[in-house]
Amino acid sequence: MAQAVTPKTENPRRLRQRIRIIYPPKVVPFTSRLEQRARKLTRKEPRGAFDDPLSMLERKIALTVEQIDTVRDLHHQLDQSLVRFQDYLHTEIRKRAPRSPAYQHVSAPECDRLRNRIQRLEQERRHWKHREQDRIQSLHLRLLEELDQHTVLRE
Repeated sequence: MAQAVTPKTENPRRLRQRIRIIYPPKVVPFTSRLEQRARKLTRKEPRGAFDDPLSMLERKIALTVEQIDTVRDLHHQLDQSLVRFQDYLHTEIRKRAPRSPAYQHVSAPECDRLRNRIQRLEQERRHWKHREQDRIQSLHLRLLEELDQHTVLRE
């Protein structure tokens, strides 16, 4: 008769010591590194007068970084207001929900109208998100050109 061979159980602590979890490296997007470099450059006051090309370029870089922050803040506020309005509409739909499914509720057409309005709001949010991305992308391109000019002038 053959005996069943049972595997040797290991101590869970030893098993945990042998298991190594490898996390993927954090990848910082190029645009974030670009902004960090520009912010680092603009932390200090521009050193020259307005007629100095290097200090003028540093002021332009500071202005571009400020515009990026303004666009982000503006779109964040817009998105928050759209979300609040969307929540309000969801609440209105819930208030008008029929209590008993045995009959057609009087406000069903109104609920449909509110649902259509929610869909339009979602479309508008997507539109504004794309518009924000386009504006930020153009500002990043301008920032890249300005930082390139700055490195050329410093040399």
